[in-house]
Amino acid sequence: MNYFIARPLILLVLAALAAGAAGMPSGTSLSSEQLFELALEAQSHREYDRMLARLDDAARRGHRGAQEMLGVVLLQGPELFGPQVPRDTCAAQRWLAQAAQQGSEVGRLQRDLMNRQRAQLRC
Repeated sequence: MNYFIARPLILLVLAALAAGAAGMPSGTSLSSEQLFELALEAQSHREYDRMLARLDDAARRGHRGAQEMLGVVLLQGPELFGPQVPRDTCAAQRWLAQAAQQGSEVGRLQRDLMNRQRAQLRC
């Protein structure tokens, strides 16, 4: 194939692959660390629905940082993230407890604080 024809074709294919990777559905052969990084990127763009999906995927795969952040995000909910992010104290408590089991100081402190307020929680 002619170099002048092949090169633009290859660049077009690479661009299409890159565009597809940016909009990948959650869980598509990405590591938990990559999912966590994508969640942080989504947060910086105020794409909170995407942030939640990526955090959830990474947390389910055992990423301690994602578990911490997801717990805090679900605990704060709309106060920090607007109406796109519902408050879910029960899910927050579960994620923070999982993070604490992995040695997370943030998870342990938040879990302990929530346990002191257990009378207000109905999980």
